[in-house]
Amino acid sequence: MEECGTEEGETNAALFDLAVYLVASARDCMEEPLVYGPLRMLVGVDRIITDMKQEASLRDEFLIGKQEGIWNEVLAVMNDREAFAKALDDMLADFADELKSRTLTKKK
Repeated sequence: MEECGTEEGETNAALFDLAVYLVASARDCMEEPLVYGPLRMLVGVDRIITDMKQEASLRDEFLIGKQEGIWNEVLAVMNDREAFAKALDDMLADFADELKSRTLTKKK
């Protein structure tokens, strides 16, 4: 078992907190409006990025750059279902492009 206050212990605690959030969110989604599901997933991504920024070995500049967009672009249009879907589509396309870039780079 990890000692409290160690870097690994803090990382484990952050991952556990995220897992608790996701399980609780899954349960809440059973009774909430449908649009809350994507919102809760984005909150999960935001929490991953926030925790990742605290650990130098996990830093990912692409994800850090996307964090602001989650809140400024996506949530700004949450009440407009079509605009919300478009913002999510745009974000997904950016992630797909980054994944392609990383995958192609690894194969070379």
